[in-house]
Amino acid sequence: MTTIELFDRAESFGDAEAILCGPRSHSFSDLLASSAAVAAALLGEADDLGEARIAFFVPAGFEYVAVQWGVWRAGGIAVPLNVLAAEPEIEHVLDDAEVSVLVVSRSLRDRVEGLCRKLGIEMLEVEDALAVEPRTLPALSLDRRAMMLYTSGTTSRPKGVVTTHANNQAQVKSLVEAWGWRSDDRIPLFLPLHHVHGIINVLTCGLWSGATVDVFESFDIDRILGRVANG
Repeated sequence: MTTIELFDRAESFGDAEAILCGPRSHSFSDLLASSAAVAAALLGEADDLGEARIAFFVPAGFEYVAVQWGVWRAGGIAVPLNVLAAEPEIEHVLDDAEVSVLVVSRSLRDRVEGLCRKLGIEMLEVEDALAVEPRTLPALSLDRRAMMLYTSGTTSRPKGVVTTHANNQAQVKSLVEAWGWRSDDRIPLFLPLHHVHGIINVLTCGLWSGATVDVFESFDIDRILGRVANG
């Protein structure tokens, strides 16, 4: 049984709305099922990814969260990439993090296919991963490394900062308490999802609390304010 409380809590929220992307609504049960499929696709014949670095090049939305959770549930380290980054920036992260697999949305494949060939990185399309049959997943502990995020690079090149599941959970718990998150909350998410603020402070805090996260692929102030005004 997993000791990652985020997933246990998601099970308890069941059919409550977790992710809203435009007209598409997804429950916590949907998220668990889809992330289990991604985890199975990443594992293949292995029992555990053993903290392999898995990068993903996926726009903000339900599929992004399914991939992120899938990497974690398979025992990997999630390395989210900026979908607006230039090729040299992407190459630096892939090479520096020693990424073994890159999960990519089919619509973005052309932008990273050449880099993956150059660096010898396996590619997995999100659409294919979501179609894989779920299987038994590895047991996880909080001391496992969970995520590698890259700094802004103000001093030399961006550096990978590694956090464990315990780090992430401690930050989420403190923010949920400080900000008074509730399960009937709804929050717009338009922050970059390769930075800690968007990933932890908004996305993960919301899902931890059973709230609905309204995800926008890009910053569109009129759409965002319209959705906020309409509740």
